[in-house]
Amino acid sequence: MSDVNRDICYVWIKDGDDWSATFVIDGRQYADPDAVSALSLEAFDELQRRRIPAEFETTEVSPTQPASRLPSWEEYRQRLALDDSGRPAAAGTDRITYYAKVSESCTKEDPHGVVRRIHSIPPVDQAFARDMRWRPTEFLLRHWLGTDDYDPVEITAAEAAVIIGRWKARRRADAEAAAPALIDEAKARRS
Repeated sequence: MSDVNRDICYVWIKDGDDWSATFVIDGRQYADPDAVSALSLEAFDELQRRRIPAEFETTEVSPTQPASRLPSWEEYRQRLALDDSGRPAAAGTDRITYYAKVSESCTKEDPHGVVRRIHSIPPVDQAFARDMRWRPTEFLLRHWLGTDDYDPVEITAAEAAVIIGRWKARRRADAEAAAPALIDEAKARRS
């Protein structure tokens, strides 16, 4: 638990004509403050894929504020995997497995890349790309065919969110560091 304010994201789902707060992504539960953004993106992608109308409301939360009684994204996602009778959904319908791309020089904590398999029919493989979006990939197929230099190591959705959050933070920092130089360059061109 952190001693500074963190982001918390409440997700509202439309049921008929009504909207209700359905689950929460609480940044106080993760070591990386950017985990809320990464998990919100994951939740958004999954709800959009399922055509579930949702609204995301992110705000700051202090460390002393009581925890929400709403389920977490992880708990809600598990409920999505159940059919109407409460039994596990048929295999291959909506489960997502995450992998870190590792080698001798990359660990699962600091991998070369992150890949996910959506266990739909047919399965969909995606890699988190440099443009900070999920893009189609053939990495898992190439690995299983023995034609890729990296190995997939299964990781949890939370671990993937932390890695992606760290990458997004680096990208923001790089953009902020480059901004003054770009401004100076533009001023020089105008002169």
